[in-house]
Amino acid sequence: MTVPAKKPGHIWIVQILICLLADTTFAEPVPLLNLDEDPILLATLQRLDQGLRSAAPVRTSELLAHVAQTTSRSRQQVRAHLMDRLQALEDLRQQGGDDWDRLVDLGGELSRRQLSRFIDHLGQDLREILRSSDDYLLDTSLRWAARGARIPAQEALQFAHRIVATQLVDD
Repeated sequence: MTVPAKKPGHIWIVQILICLLADTTFAEPVPLLNLDEDPILLATLQRLDQGLRSAAPVRTSELLAHVAQTTSRSRQQVRAHLMDRLQALEDLRQQGGDDWDRLVDLGGELSRRQLSRFIDHLGQDLREILRSSDDYLLDTSLRWAARGARIPAQEALQFAHRIVATQLVDD
């Protein structure tokens, strides 16, 4: 379900999944010190934090440019790295375990099934976004993924806030 920049939406999918991916790598909440080992993820999380605090829309091209410039990597390297992290999230979702339980705990009122469906829908959109050279905006895709998972969009956004808070503990 790819929507060009004319329709808002997909950037939050990218950003939320990146936060989720960060959460799957470490057994404890991740302070900035540990994120220094993954500068692409750190730059993305910091940009997500700014985006969640602002009502201004953010484009995929802006996110990728910001992360590429901050990390001295090409946009293609950033895309490839995020695709690797996306695969790690999918593996975690399918295998379960302690890290999955921690992620479910951050889901608040969301059930395991809702959270799994939500991440699955986000993942599908993210794969399309990262493979595409089109530019995407925030908001609608998060709502579509939430709708597909049969959860209120507001709960999905609150989940994103909890993920960011967990990842940027020292920020």
